[in-house]
Amino acid sequence: MNCRAERIAKPRRLWIAAVLALLAACPAAAAATPSDPAAELAGLFMQSCNRFVGNARGLRDWAVATGLPELPRQGEAAFLAGASGKVFDATDAAGKFVVASQDNGPCSAIAEAADGGAVVRALEQALHDSGIAFTLAAETDDAAEKALRHREYVVSQDRQAWQILVSFVFSGQGAAMLTAQR
Repeated sequence: MNCRAERIAKPRRLWIAAVLALLAACPAAAAATPSDPAAELAGLFMQSCNRFVGNARGLRDWAVATGLPELPRQGEAAFLAGASGKVFDATDAAGKFVVASQDNGPCSAIAEAADGGAVVRALEQALHDSGIAFTLAAETDDAAEKALRHREYVVSQDRQAWQILVSFVFSGQGAAMLTAQR
């Protein structure tokens, strides 16, 4: 497997485990639901994973300072699928969300339910508004999970470059995951 395919394959393998763990590990969302969980996910991702890409310690310090509770070990294990790291519950009135931070740098923000197209639009708008250059490098349907689509972006700002992988159910509401890694 080439390096690019290997970098993309791991988040894809984590997809099902992460979604199932999200459903089981996080408390139910509050009754009042804002109309845009996609924007909430993109905002969470920009504040966490994208802001601290490759800096697990900085991300975790931010999560603690923000008041995001760490999931118990059992919940973390499901989201990390064998990797070492920390997982924080970011569930709010918009739905169930987590931030999964691997010790070796990759970070994912995951939503239980958001419209995939809206997630892509919200992420691209947030990147644009932040002055972060981005290029769509690949878009593929998942070979194993036919309802999933993956979009890979190459992004850069201030002479720094990294990768963002967006995985989502492409027809209607479903789980969505945004991953940042150097």
